[in-house]
Amino acid sequence: GVYGDQLNGSFLAFQNGEIDRVNYTFLSPADFEVIENDPVLLENYRAHGGDFRTDYLLFDTFNPPFDDLNVRLAFAKAVDREAIVENVVGARAGIPAYSFLAPGFPAADSEGLSETQAFDCEAAQGLLADAGFPEGDGFPDVELALRGEAEFIANWYTAAAASISQCLNVTITVNNLEFQDYMTRLLDRPTSLTFGGVSYGMDYLDPANMLGVWVSTGR
Repeated sequence: GVYGDQLNGSFLAFQNGEIDRVNYTFLSPADFEVIENDPVLLENYRAHGGDFRTDYLLFDTFNPPFDDLNVRLAFAKAVDREAIVENVVGARAGIPAYSFLAPGFPAADSEGLSETQAFDCEAAQGLLADAGFPEGDGFPDVELALRGEAEFIANWYTAAAASISQCLNVTITVNNLEFQDYMTRLLDRPTSLTFGGVSYGMDYLDPANMLGVWVSTGR
């Protein structure tokens, strides 16, 4: 059944015996801390079976401002993944992602790509300046479109947008669209999605399932 505020109320409802289980997506980092320190709760925590989900940001690379590699790299280096996992996602619910494929998959290059995309605000600011937007000056306001994400996942993207905004001094509005509206914009030719986020889980366990979303004319 549905009750009250699922995101913030599920764990309390579980503790009060009102519901039998809580999906990990409704647990906050603070809730996980309580679980870690309670032997009974910890024994009853079952790690999610998982679909090797990766939450990622995407750009329209054909048109300004993201047709400039320096801009894309500046955005990548302005996301403090470590802090977002620690403070918003929770270490039990995710790890910082530096490649599209989760560590352990053939062709996953977490280590090589982590160097390229590591949070480095100073370097990010330098890249944005190289692209012609020193201290964010003249950079257009952008919308980060989401694909009908649940509130808890939308919060992760809001945190990523805040990290980029604070580092680069740019304005990003987060807009959680209806699923079909998002897909229509994504698949428009040319695409009408300038900057987006997707929480993407695997349908079958092969790198092709993730890497196959990338084609030469867009998604």
